[in-house]
Amino acid sequence: MFAAYYNHVAIVSLLLDWGADVTAVNADGWNALQFAVRRYSRASQRVIEKHIVSLLQNKPENLCLSTGVGR
Repeated sequence: MFAAYYNHVAIVSLLLDWGADVTAVNADGWNALQFAVRRYSRASQRVIEKHIVSLLQNKPENLCLSTGVGR
């Protein structure tokens, strides 16, 4: 989330490539995409959005699993 907040695009991309959970939230309920949007971190926002789309296109069961556990 800090990488998205501070627009460290390479770190965001690396974390997503290594399996970071895009549905993870902080104590206030904010996720990395929300931090990127709030801070106008457009490049990080695009990387996260592209990753989410690839999950939906390539492995729809990932979305089902994530929503099934209440994330």
